[in-house]
Amino acid sequence: MKLFYSRTSPYSRKVRLVIHEKGLSQAVTCIACNPFDNASDLQTENPLG
Repeated sequence: MKLFYSRTSPYSRKVRLVIHEKGLSQAVTCIACNPFDNASDLQTENPLG
């Protein structure tokens, strides 16, 4: 599973904490991105565009 996250998002911080606590680090690839960068991978993966 891929998790696209922003370092400043409190929601992604909580999700990454749960991933770590549940021992799911091997199953999840965390990808830091900038939500305001139009060329980021987030824009291509986001269903809302």
